[in-house]
Amino acid sequence: MSPARIRAAALAAATLLLIGGCSAGTSSFAPSDAPSDTPGPPRPAAGAAGYTLKIAMGEDFTTSRIDYRLVQAWNDSRKQHPERPRAEVVELTSDSDPEHAELAAEGQLGSSALDVVSLDVTWIPEFVKAGLVHQLPNRMLDGMIPVVRQSGQDEKHRTWAVPFRTDVGLLYYRKDQLGPAPSGGWTWQQINHLLSGNQAKFKDRYATQLKQYEGLTVNALESVAGDLNAAPGPVLTGKDGQASISGDTSKAVVKGLVDLWTDVNYTWDNKSSLSMDEASSQAAFTAGQALFMRNWPYAYEAMDSRKNQKGSAAEFRAGTAYGVTALPGATVLGGWDLAVAKNSPHAYWAQQLIAFLTSPTSQDCLLQGGNPPVLASSYDDNQRRPCPAAVYSAPPDAGLVPIATTIKDQLDRAVLRPRTPYYSDFSQTLQAEATRVLRAPSRGAAERIAEQVPAKLRAALTGH
Repeated sequence: MSPARIRAAALAAATLLLIGGCSAGTSSFAPSDAPSDTPGPPRPAAGAAGYTLKIAMGEDFTTSRIDYRLVQAWNDSRKQHPERPRAEVVELTSDSDPEHAELAAEGQLGSSALDVVSLDVTWIPEFVKAGLVHQLPNRMLDGMIPVVRQSGQDEKHRTWAVPFRTDVGLLYYRKDQLGPAPSGGWTWQQINHLLSGNQAKFKDRYATQLKQYEGLTVNALESVAGDLNAAPGPVLTGKDGQASISGDTSKAVVKGLVDLWTDVNYTWDNKSSLSMDEASSQAAFTAGQALFMRNWPYAYEAMDSRKNQKGSAAEFRAGTAYGVTALPGATVLGGWDLAVAKNSPHAYWAQQLIAFLTSPTSQDCLLQGGNPPVLASSYDDNQRRPCPAAVYSAPPDAGLVPIATTIKDQLDRAVLRPRTPYYSDFSQTLQAEATRVLRAPSRGAAERIAEQVPAKLRAALTGH
């Protein structure tokens, strides 16, 4: 199955279309008259064997290409279910911002070129408010980890997208230098003590993603959520479920940003992180320049010399050179959810494809293929089953299986980024202001800049 690519011309139209897609005002994003639940699109009288379902997905960075293998498994199942249409992956650009624009352009132009769309968890409110996706049955979320389940729903618990693969921050550490991490991981105080004792050995000390892009938003919100002692669920959100910043949350935004300035300039003493993204922080870690690294689960497989025998990575092996443990405090949820495009001529079969990709068998395969699954059962050694060899033949400890418990523990206390159709404005505002704070020449200057941030974020959350 060779994925097709959406034409780049869609990018030019997307920005204007997105501006017209949402009107300024409340951060609520779902139609007020949407029912609390829905049976989903009705099954057509005839099959759709002659049709090809188009599923738009971002690039799969696992060595197994497990996402695409699962779509191929649906196609192989047509031997037993000839009424099913064939599915074809439409591969989008790997950079999430152009991918977001491509999807929006395809949907808002009224195209029926897509049937299923893979949405970053932060995009869902925008696509719902613009009327680009179908409401789906709540039962499609059965068995999912609670905070992951929330990513596809609005504040009234109506389902618009079904989580397919999730993501959460992890702490990578030099096991050859520190030995095994304590049960439950280190506290920030313990990490800071270890950093101070190894200052001469590691130039970058604690590597994380503070370049001005979405990674900075994630790190900033993790700092804010830590100051709020946030429970799993949406952060910067009022009791009504609407994204908001006031009172304690305003204070936490200011303190969280100033704390991050202190970490960069003193505690971690790593201004290199101001230009780091996931790839460059991983490069610093594997090159022996950092004692700790915050990164996503994909880095576990990407760094393991069993998967990569080139250069210095040949001596960099999971369980020997490095280990993985929990990040202290809250961590921000990432991931991709699947939605049925509003203009799909075969919405019923699009929903069936999503159900297939999020079934226990598919999700068990996902973990073994290197992507974090969304079902709680896939993390349970007593419930998880080996992936069928016809889909992906791998040893029992393949992919993310060795760190499944650590990932699940992090997911159980993860927080969601604010759910708002204006998330793009919010994130860009936070990135710009956080960059100003982190590059301030003194703590006093950082505090003065940070005190202005809550009002700017408050306006961005409602599209003003």
